[in-house]
Amino acid sequence: RWELDGMTAAQLRTVCEELGPDHVLYPSVSRQPLFRHWLGAPTTVDELALPSLSNRVVVLAPQPLADSMARRMADAIRDEWRRIASCATDRVEGDRALWESECGLTWEFAWEVTPWHASGTQGLSEAYCQCFQRNQRGLSEAVARQHSPRRDGRSCASCGRAAMPQGPPSCAACMTKRLLPLVDLPAPLD
Repeated sequence: RWELDGMTAAQLRTVCEELGPDHVLYPSVSRQPLFRHWLGAPTTVDELALPSLSNRVVVLAPQPLADSMARRMADAIRDEWRRIASCATDRVEGDRALWESECGLTWEFAWEVTPWHASGTQGLSEAYCQCFQRNQRGLSEAVARQHSPRRDGRSCASCGRAAMPQGPPSCAACMTKRLLPLVDLPAPLD
C-alpha cells in the first residue's frame, strides 16, 4: 500500500510546486510524513513506511489550468510508478520488453473538473460538499466508461485485473509489489 502513498505524494507535490499547498483540499498535506521529509523536517523510516495518503485527491485549481494540472498530476504518478517498477525490473524473469510495456499500462487515470459555485450566502463547507458530490459522481462515471479489459481472459490471482500474458498469473502492479521487499527502494519525493 505504501507504493500508492508515493504515487499520491508525487501528484500532490506537482500541485504544491505549481499552485501551492493551500490548493490541496484533500488529503491534507500539512502533517504527512512524506511532505515533512520532502521539506527537510526530521522523519523516521517507520513514519515514511506507514501508508497515510488517499489515492483520491481534491485540488482547487483555476478553471483554465484544471485539465492541464490533472494531466501533469497523472504524469507525476506515471513517473513515480516507473521509478518503483524499475527497482523490481532486475528481478523479473522473461521478456523484459513485455514487462516494461505492462508497467506502462498498469494505471488508468480519470479526473473530473467541477466548477465551484459559491455565493455570498452559502458557506464554504456547503459549497465544498456540493462540489465534492458532483465531482465524485462524475469521476465514478468516468472510471466506469474507461475501465476495459486489455487481454483475453488471463486475470491476476491477487487482484483480478488483467494478467501478463506470460509467466505467473499476475498483473505488473502485483508482481512489482511482491518483488519490492527484495530490493532497496529509495524514499519517495527524494
